[in-house]
Amino acid sequence: STIIGVWQGIYLKMLMRTGLQKNFIHLCNATISSILLFPLVLYMEYSNSSFHHIHVKGVLLSALLQYLSSISSYSAMYLLSSLSYSIASTFKRLSIILITSLIFHKK
Repeated sequence: STIIGVWQGIYLKMLMRTGLQKNFIHLCNATISSILLFPLVLYMEYSNSSFHHIHVKGVLLSALLQYLSSISSYSAMYLLSSLSYSIASTFKRLSIILITSLIFHKK
């Protein structure tokens, strides 16, 4: 998904200028991410024998949050200039890193 995120950051604004709909681009990103990640997830779950411990509600909630994040990202990209969007993305990454480090440091 990081590869798709980099691709999105570099080419998405250009693709949106050509007239491609953001929902179609989102569908393409989701499909490519799923194809790339599915074999890795299967391998990791099989090697750890953790198929029985998968929480379906957590997976569905995670998918919903990722979808909402992606749609809001496309909407922001449509409204902002490229520089403003890049700055906002940098702050988003920084906040994710800080919040994650705070959460996992407490455990």
